Amino acid sequence: GQQLRSWIREFHQIPEKETLTFSHFVRWLVTQSPALMDPAWKPFNEVCRFNTLKYTYVARLENAYEDVLAILKQMGIEGKDEEHALLGVLAKRLAMSGEAAPGSADRTLRVLHYYLSDDKHDLVELVRQKYRDDIRLFNYEFPMNRSFAPWTRSLGPGGKALATAA
Repeated sequence: GQQLRSWIREFHQIPEKETLTFSHFVRWLVTQSPALMDPAWKPFNEVCRFNTLKYTYVARLENAYEDVLAILKQMGIEGKDEEHALLGVLAKRLAMSGEAAPGSADRTLRVLHYYLSDDKHDLVELVRQKYRDDIRLFNYEFPMNRSFAPWTRSLGPGGKALATAA
């Protein structure tokens, strides 16, 4: 915690009494070499080494329930008892974390608030560029600041203005 704040302050030349923002953190993070990054922020492509290791199954948090059921089925473990146990574990984990469910409207709005309320309106693009291999690998769509803030701008034709990794 304190060391991270010190690095960000040094990077931006911010005095100790000035408040650090999410924008400061992102601008510092995207300059870091993946080899030296904290594992929590390191691109999955670097952590999991998809180019060198062969995986049988890659699960996504957004589909945790379905993915774990598919893995259990591949292992020959399937049935209503296992399904109910898995659902209980996932519900308990979610409740313990105090987080809204991944993909839920509440969580999405909170994340969008951080990304879309930045000072130069470029945080989404900075993150998109830093994690472009992960975005492409997992087939994510990534919002663009200038067109995805429904409270300030139109979403465009069809109500969808999203970009994919370039």
